[in-house]
Amino acid sequence: MELADKTGHLLFPGAAFLHLKKLQNLTIDLYGYPVFGPEFEHLPLKYIKFKSCHLKNLRNDTFKNFPATLSEIHLSKCLSIKTSQIGVNVLRPFISLSFLDLSWTFVTLTKGLELMYPLINRTMQLVDLSHMRNLRTNKFAVPHTIILTEEMMKHLNTMCIQILNLADNNIVDILPRSLFGSEHLECLEHLDLSGNRFGLFSLKYELPFYAPKLSHLRVFDFSYLALTYLDAVYMPATTSADQYHSHTKKKRKHDYCAGETSVNVTIPSKLEVLRITHVLGAPPFPQLTLNNISSLRYLDMSYYDIKCFPDIFLYNRDIQLEYLDISGIDCELYFKKKNLPYFPVLKELYMRNAHFYRAIDKNINIFKNTPNLERLDLDSNYMFTLPSSFIMHLDHLIHLRLSENRLSHIPAAITDLPRLKTLNLKGNRIFTLYPEFTSWLDAQQIKLGYFSLKIRKNDFSCSYENRKFVRWLNSTMVHLDNKTYYCRLSNGSLSNTNTVLMNYHVIFSNCDAFVWLRVGVILLVSFFMVLLPTIVIYNFRWRIIFFCYRKFRGIVENSLKLNYDYDVFISYGYDGYSWVLETLTEQLETKWGFRVCLEDKEFHKWQIDV
Repeated sequence: MELADKTGHLLFPGAAFLHLKKLQNLTIDLYGYPVFGPEFEHLPLKYIKFKSCHLKNLRNDTFKNFPATLSEIHLSKCLSIKTSQIGVNVLRPFISLSFLDLSWTFVTLTKGLELMYPLINRTMQLVDLSHMRNLRTNKFAVPHTIILTEEMMKHLNTMCIQILNLADNNIVDILPRSLFGSEHLECLEHLDLSGNRFGLFSLKYELPFYAPKLSHLRVFDFSYLALTYLDAVYMPATTSADQYHSHTKKKRKHDYCAGETSVNVTIPSKLEVLRITHVLGAPPFPQLTLNNISSLRYLDMSYYDIKCFPDIFLYNRDIQLEYLDISGIDCELYFKKKNLPYFPVLKELYMRNAHFYRAIDKNINIFKNTPNLERLDLDSNYMFTLPSSFIMHLDHLIHLRLSENRLSHIPAAITDLPRLKTLNLKGNRIFTLYPEFTSWLDAQQIKLGYFSLKIRKNDFSCSYENRKFVRWLNSTMVHLDNKTYYCRLSNGSLSNTNTVLMNYHVIFSNCDAFVWLRVGVILLVSFFMVLLPTIVIYNFRWRIIFFCYRKFRGIVENSLKLNYDYDVFISYGYDGYSWVLETLTEQLETKWGFRVCLEDKEFHKWQIDV
């Protein structure tokens, strides 16, 4: 760039690019008061992006030397330019333009719509007028509010536009025949109105009427809205919209769920994506009837401020929804409904901040209506457990997110999910991964070739009982979200798994000594428990034998009804006569209590008696 004159105009010479005979895409900075040389006219450009845009003004002749082949222009994030310094015919040189991006430029949407004047009756693939606001001079400045009127939209409504982005422009109301007053509504495929503040009644009466004309609309986004009953609160007192919205100035009924009548919504026949996220002040719909829902594939109604979930009636029950996000809506509002739709092909379900613990407490399994889920997100639901019956039938589940809950252990049903490849347990109260689960993780890694595990921000314990988990972290092939994790030692101090692993033998040396001490005590006790009974049995073996003999003989005598006078009969030789009479008999009769029969004693007495 060269200084052209003392007024601050910057010359962008195109001579440096002339040898690039096939140059089609150009990204260049834009500063001050730009002047583009005549050489640019000979470049075969189709795409240009002004990446660092610090303009002071844009005159009607700023781009006069650009080639007629340009079809895509990105003039976004121009933060220094003023609305008064932009010519209304600045886009006239671009006769082949089909992509126009003016997003994040600090001029008002009203000025952006005026710049459409040279593009009247054009066919455009993209017109991005999102995030266009006046630069605030201080934090207390009131943001510029926009009321879309038929006059403001008159240039845009002559164009055949496929993608129209008016997001985050402080639009507070949409008057009749403004947004949907286009002559070519059948061209519109993607409409983004997110981040504005217009009321529900701005669309309630026009959208059903124009829905048949929106025959090619595939994406409709009006997220981050602030819907309100008092739509006229942002309107000047003189606007003609006061009369149009006069019926909205009514007080809310005490019974919130009875505040509105049933609503019949006709969805455009080819609508595939519908986003209505982060909507505040949503009125109640006791009954909601949906038509032409078979084309819808993507529905995001997360953080929709609803206090009364409607009874849903489907005119066409052929539901082909693949993506559903109902995060931020208390699940208690809908899990008791008996007419909840069945989603046969739903692949992704997001239920963050939905108080899902209430469904668990009441054992209401809403996943029975979603048998083919591949991704399930239950982040931040205050769950202390997840019953096996809730997910064990989800054989197609690949991604499961249970982060930011209160889980103290990993649900056992996870190991019954054959196709699971990613598991997010971050921010729970898990203190260890047991060997049964780590073995399953390693098996999944080998079987599927990839497994991702996120376990940061848990209350891990590096005690002796969990030492196998610490070693597993260093040896596993599973893709972890960190190389080291904080954990608490047995003495209560805080460390990390990498430090524990490096000092493994030092930290757990006392634990090993305690184990050997325990083994020694067990062996010593076992020895005495075996030795003492052995000694007693050996020393009193004859008494034990005779005791058993007497018991056995008593049982036999009683069974045979016999009664013997003597317990023992002793037959002996002559050389043992004195030992038998003096020692053995004395021992048997005196100490052991047996009645002894001796041949020389008892038989002799018997003969005398005879």
